[in-house]
Amino acid sequence: TYSESMEDCSSYSVWQKMLEDVKMAKLELSTWVSDRPDYFTTGYKVVEYKNDTVSEWIPIFNSTSDLVGPFSSEDIPILSLNFTEHKPADKYLYEAVKANLYNGNGTRLGYTNFIFYARNSSDEVQLTGYKRYYFDGPWRGNPSCSQFISLDYLSGFDFEMVTDVSSPSMFEFTTPEGETYSESMEDCS
Repeated sequence: TYSESMEDCSSYSVWQKMLEDVKMAKLELSTWVSDRPDYFTTGYKVVEYKNDTVSEWIPIFNSTSDLVGPFSSEDIPILSLNFTEHKPADKYLYEAVKANLYNGNGTRLGYTNFIFYARNSSDEVQLTGYKRYYFDGPWRGNPSCSQFISLDYLSGFDFEMVTDVSSPSMFEFTTPEGETYSESMEDCS
């Protein structure tokens, strides 16, 4: 297991404080490629409590999941995506995964944003991206966190992704072989 955390990012303590106000969440996908379903499809599931297990993936047809909540700040759900590759990237592909976080009144307080870039180089798919979080609403103005990364451990859009906004290792990936990798913000500027 390879792990990177967001704990050392200078704004992470503010992020933790903001999470105390979070009561609802929504997962959102966006892409620049109109024929994305030819390359991969996605489904999501929500683990309401850290010890729960959910076995069914719900297909995402219109780019967003259902709003999840209300919940307490101690039990913010884990949002999972299952990417199923249909054919390897033979052109430049872009995919953004965003977890929007809301208070009890529906005001967005912040969001995570993980952006994937896929390209074919020498008949091999290369994935890179950005891992980020931002503040919004009454928390706007606090410093955000963003870092470019190479996703060498992923060979295409066939993996599971977990977004756990209350964990220092917010983004976790599991390959079809069962290997798990997490992303860190240790040297985030």
